[in-house]
Amino acid sequence: MPLYNRLKEHRNKLGVNQEEMGRLVGVSRQTISLIERGDYSP
Repeated sequence: MPLYNRLKEHRNKLGVNQEEMGRLVGVSRQTISLIERGDYSP
């Protein structure tokens, strides 16, 4: 399963939005969004 699918799945399990997830892992909401869309690979 690609990272972007796993990230979104785990974020939803945690019940957090992209902004909260970004804060938890130390990146911006925009970075989380790009990863989830498959437009960015860390």
